[in-house]
Amino acid sequence: MDVDVAAHRDCAPLTGPAARVVVVDDHPMIRMGLSAALGAEPDVQVCGEAPDGRAGAVVVLRERPDIVLMDIAMPVMNGIEATTCIVADWPQAKVVMLTAFADERLVRAALAAGAFGFVLKDADPRSVVCAVRRAMRGTPPVSVELTDPS
Repeated sequence: MDVDVAAHRDCAPLTGPAARVVVVDDHPMIRMGLSAALGAEPDVQVCGEAPDGRAGAVVVLRERPDIVLMDIAMPVMNGIEATTCIVADWPQAKVVMLTAFADERLVRAALAAGAFGFVLKDADPRSVVCAVRRAMRGTPPVSVELTDPS
């Protein structure tokens, strides 16, 4: 989903209240890096982090974010199971899955669980910011690699 952030309308900074985001990933470097990149944006507020799906579901219920960036493969509870719980308990949240692999089976399972979009973990941090902004505007963010049939 690497895009020219400045040129893409859906990637322009949000007007109005900042997007409230929870980041759920079992790798501290990824979780903290995403939180730092997002927190540097004036229109994004990271309101919580969690190291696994179960803890993420608890943070989401407490913080009631607009967007959840959710890793798929995690210990304790994976991101697909956590998405099912989050969508049931706080359906206003748009869950954007973070994945290291363009695996059609996982994408289908996450969609069935209620995921709103998908971003590959190797995406540029600006693309993740764009994904949050797109989700806030109601446009499902999807990495190009996940839509390419080849």
